[in-house]
Amino acid sequence: MSIATDGSLTLVQSVDNPLGNVGELAISPNGTYLLSGTGYTEEIYPIAANGTLATSPSGSFVTTVASLYPLLFNHNDLYIGIGGSTSHAVDQFSWLDTAGTATALNPASISTDPDPEWLAVDKTGTYLFALTRTNKLIDQFVIGAGGVLTANPNGASVPVTGATDTYTAMAVR
Repeated sequence: MSIATDGSLTLVQSVDNPLGNVGELAISPNGTYLLSGTGYTEEIYPIAANGTLATSPSGSFVTTVASLYPLLFNHNDLYIGIGGSTSHAVDQFSWLDTAGTATALNPASISTDPDPEWLAVDKTGTYLFALTRTNKLIDQFVIGAGGVLTANPNGASVPVTGATDTYTAMAVR
């Protein structure tokens, strides 16, 4: 899609994902790559100067477990919510925009409450919040040196009140 000055969207190109099941999409910080969450594998598609996508991915990387949950960039760090029956975490990566590659940070993931459905970072880039679907909690993390997440020692998980369905969205201002 291209975004007009009035905010309206126009389809530039549609690309079929070879793995079929897409969870989330994210654009790299410099706007040259689109990431597509498709399960265990995150596909990386180059974006041409005219806004079109390559018809096949230029590369991929593997998450710790199957993920159809959020992808979020914060500067040159990439965070991916991981849910399912056996793992509840945020995987964390360093992103190299010039090459379109992701490298796992140490540790590669941090635990969350079940099913981190939405991720958001505050405007300073200091805190990450994970909205978990199963328990309807917002987990709080500090983004430290090199993008590594740690549990926020000043904030416990916060319950989401008034949520009536299992899918809720979150935005941070």
